Amino acid sequence: MFIAHVRKKDGKRQLLKDHLKESARLSEDFGRKIGLGKTCYLTGLIHDLGKYSNAFQQYLVKAVANSASVKRGSIDHSTAGGKLIYDICHKENKDPVSLILAELIGNAIISHHSSQGLQDFITPVGEAKSVYLNRVEKKEIEEYDEIKKRFFREVLPENRFLDEIELAKDELRTLFFPFEKVNSETMFYILKFIYSCLLDADRTDTMLFEENRSYEFHSNKKLLEVYSQRLEEKIHSFKSDTPINQLRKEMSDQCKAFSQKKTGIYTLSIPTGGGKTLASLRFGLNHAIKHERERIIYVVPFTTIIEQNATTAREILRDEENILEHYSNVFKEQEKEVESSYEQEDSEYKQALLKDNWEAPVIFTTMVQFLNTIYSKGTRNPRRFHNLINAVIIFDEVQGIPINCIYLFNECLNFLKKYGNTTSVLCTATQPSLEHVGLKLLKDVDGEMITNLIEVESGFKRVEIMDKTKVETWSLEELANFGQNILKEKKSLLIILNTKSAVRKLYQYFTKELLIDVTVYHLSTSMCGRHRKIILDEIRKKLENKEPILCITTQLIEAGVDISFQSVIRSIAGNWVDVGNFYENTTNSV
Repeated sequence: MFIAHVRKKDGKRQLLKDHLKESARLSEDFGRKIGLGKTCYLTGLIHDLGKYSNAFQQYLVKAVANSASVKRGSIDHSTAGGKLIYDICHKENKDPVSLILAELIGNAIISHHSSQGLQDFITPVGEAKSVYLNRVEKKEIEEYDEIKKRFFREVLPENRFLDEIELAKDELRTLFFPFEKVNSETMFYILKFIYSCLLDADRTDTMLFEENRSYEFHSNKKLLEVYSQRLEEKIHSFKSDTPINQLRKEMSDQCKAFSQKKTGIYTLSIPTGGGKTLASLRFGLNHAIKHERERIIYVVPFTTIIEQNATTAREILRDEENILEHYSNVFKEQEKEVESSYEQEDSEYKQALLKDNWEAPVIFTTMVQFLNTIYSKGTRNPRRFHNLINAVIIFDEVQGIPINCIYLFNECLNFLKKYGNTTSVLCTATQPSLEHVGLKLLKDVDGEMITNLIEVESGFKRVEIMDKTKVETWSLEELANFGQNILKEKKSLLIILNTKSAVRKLYQYFTKELLIDVTVYHLSTSMCGRHRKIILDEIRKKLENKEPILCITTQLIEAGVDISFQSVIRSIAGNWVDVGNFYENTTNSV
């Protein structure tokens, strides 16, 4: 009897053959999303092949008796699986598809406990070496022949294992057949997908055993249908009693109609204040239902938008449990370097209970978390990658993509569109020209959802811009006096400066000056999310009651925060005392 795990709370043993079979089944289920079910099945089936060694079984017994007596991860149990698939596909068969299959499966297996993530086929710097080949070809594995015998006897006979390899090769041929050439970038994402399926399957099965629970298949279809119905009820409750509200309704209706289009990369260029959040959610829900997509993922550049948008979604969709917020304020990432990912895995098992693998039907996350899911090292973030497949991803304020990440962003979206049946929506009033860079984003022709953009932009022109820049810099006192003069005529003033220190200095100056009958507020990213929410709620209430108010803030207020002031002072880029454009809003809205 060969053991994979021993449950901590009651000492119950999980048989190795059961863990391999169940991991294979889960991995196969995940892999079907892009037609690689058998490939992922094989990956799961042999990922812990090395645990059939006497050395590992003895290590496990010692670890259970006294965990301090062994070093965790000291027995290599992941190389054997990579070596087995390499030996069969490389040494016994020179079919190019066999070679690719061995590398995809083998690298995923030998990397599934690596804190560095996927191993290099060839090192990018220094002397050309292959970590992959060193593991699967050159490394001597004790008891290797006995390990194989035990596996073929307990898990799957060798002839049937070879049949599964042939089915996996057929999958790769089918996946690649429509395309004349498959480049190295595409192979990277396919490898990352297989790796992700293995990580999620292995971690999920281990967690379920530890928690003494059975796997429950998650289908988001019914939830998405309920969400769509509730959103429609909310939208139909809005009044179209003004030209602005009528335009909002027209744009929302256009988004719903656009949702019938096929998978693609589309743009949504609704101006500020045009109801972009609900319009994009309406598109996402209807598109997901029409094309049987599994989830909607909102990706935004700043946590301030997540807090606001997620709250709005929960209120309208009336679901506190299944709408996931995933960003640094909610989940603390592993920061310290470790030789293996075992410490991270302990955290993963607990995080999975909070749907850290992104199974949720609606997810709000940041651009950092999105890119980490694809490109970061380790095992925690890549585990989520397979759930980017067959999804609707909405990028709010997409112009906020870091310049040095544009190529990575474009390549990933192109892969998700081409192979993953994932639709991406780029939301912003000022669309970046991502289709005109070196690695072009493959936007769809006629992919803008709003047909009457010129009319819309004209209808939403509600701000008069007054240029108050000058050659010399503005002093603290001048800026304060400028604001005080505005407050003599207006009930509310928002001052936006470029740095937290500038905001703090001006706020302290105003509090010492003691403005009569004016409440002064300070906002910056130095405040925790909950504190910011409390302050913003207070500000909204005072604005609604038309009480005199001054808010001094950093640019966080510009990132989609739903709030309206009569007047705004906005500093141009540069020193904090440089005051740029003065905005006087004649319609009481920013």
